Amino acid sequence: MIIRLAKKLYAPTLTTALRLRWIVLSAAFALFVASIFVFTRLGAEFVPKLDEGSSTMMIYHPVGLSLEESLKRQFRTDAMIREKFPEVARVFSRIGTSEVATDPMPPNETDFYISYHPRSQWRAVNGAAPTKPELARLVGDAIEREFEGTHVLIAQPIEMRFNEMLEGIRADVSVKIFGNDYDVLEKLAEHAKGLLKEIPGASEIEYETEGRAPVLEIKLNRNALTRYNLSAAAVNQTIATALAGKNVGMMLSAENRPHDIVVRLRGDLREKLEILRALPVRVGQHGLLALGELADFSNALTVEPIHRDQGRRRAALMVNLKTRDVEG
Repeated sequence: MIIRLAKKLYAPTLTTALRLRWIVLSAAFALFVASIFVFTRLGAEFVPKLDEGSSTMMIYHPVGLSLEESLKRQFRTDAMIREKFPEVARVFSRIGTSEVATDPMPPNETDFYISYHPRSQWRAVNGAAPTKPELARLVGDAIEREFEGTHVLIAQPIEMRFNEMLEGIRADVSVKIFGNDYDVLEKLAEHAKGLLKEIPGASEIEYETEGRAPVLEIKLNRNALTRYNLSAAAVNQTIATALAGKNVGMMLSAENRPHDIVVRLRGDLREKLEILRALPVRVGQHGLLALGELADFSNALTVEPIHRDQGRRRAALMVNLKTRDVEG
């Protein structure tokens, strides 16, 4: 029955198509050309984006932030997100570089992981429950408002790791600029950021390293070292002991566990140049000289950290997309 019905429909259609074959061929060719035109504008992506059920926020505080201040900020962030967003079930943070430095980061960078309650428990925003990307963006905006100068990039845990393994950058797309002069690299990166903002589909554009960290530069006076018959190593040992510390012995705890005894300047004193200039340096058997007579002290701004690809210094921009067309 079905075959006979199909033949009744197919036979007249085939007869008409053969009689008007040039029209049918022309229509088929036009449809083929139109399909090629549409195919070239479909866009492409490297790997389809899957919903992992949780979010990762890469929080970038100002460069030079101490570990103690970074910890205080993260505790505030954890409490604020739990209070303002009942959709959040758990949070977990990772700051700086771990003891096994497989993924080193400076203290001002934080990986912030968020797990959510089931979607049925989410609040309605403007009459409808937000999507996971929308909720993650609301969380990121709250963090940026809480801390001035802080930027947040949003991804998913596995997605972020794949991006980092593939291109060395934790974003969908990266723009890398190579060179030796970081002042020039920063200007080029700033110009590139302005151009990227004009491209449709680019939602988050941030510098991989923004700003510079203050450092103390101590330059030895070679003429003074020669005059007092001192080696650079002797002066450097004094500086290292004062700032980094030196192991001078060992003590046992009540459980007979050994603990090193380290001598160095107290934290607040290490920040005072007059104290550092007054550090005594041994000269000969009985003489002492102030470190300020043997070295010049100055404060400078430096890039931290310096990133390289295959030994070449680079600056980079991280770009997250709000479109699936990564190729376009």
